[in-house]
Amino acid sequence: SRRAMHKGKITMLGRIMAGSQALIAHSEAGLALFVAYYPPDLHLSQIIVAYGHQVVMVTGCDLFIIDRAVNAVAIARTFDQQGWGLLCMLDDNEHDGLASFAATPVGRLEDGTRLYAGPWRLPRPDDPRHFVIVVPQEGKVLVYWGTPRLRDTVAFLEWPRLYRQRNDIQENSFKRMIDHGALNTNYGRKTIVAPDRH
Repeated sequence: SRRAMHKGKITMLGRIMAGSQALIAHSEAGLALFVAYYPPDLHLSQIIVAYGHQVVMVTGCDLFIIDRAVNAVAIARTFDQQGWGLLCMLDDNEHDGLASFAATPVGRLEDGTRLYAGPWRLPRPDDPRHFVIVVPQEGKVLVYWGTPRLRDTVAFLEWPRLYRQRNDIQENSFKRMIDHGALNTNYGRKTIVAPDRH
């Protein structure tokens, strides 16, 4: 585009690009259900609830699997107040492994990895999240969290599989599209004439 655009924090191969970000909901089959664009200087947490309302209204689906961009107690509370199910992953710096949770064993995955489920060891009344902890024989502990609606709807043993499936449906399909369309190619130089919105 030859039009002046505000700079935003979209990175591509180490560069800061102008433009917008797309938020795309996929079905379990990998089909795009709903697409919304938002400015690059807004964090996903600022628009995800309004977007969720649109997805629920259009599709009738109220169970979401979202990457760690929405990992926050406030988001969990908001989704819980709406009666929606949300599956996400806890950041590594937010827990000390199994010791952080009052967890009980719930089974094993096909490769023998042990699964535990439970709340925080020290109660946090304002935190509605329930956790599924994956303890592999080797490697780091992974902690998935879900809202009460998800906990009541989806079996704990399914949480890791569903989250990994989201990665393949979304992240890998985007990588394949980028590779096919040569979207990482950047020719020429860009001059931004308009003032920076920040």
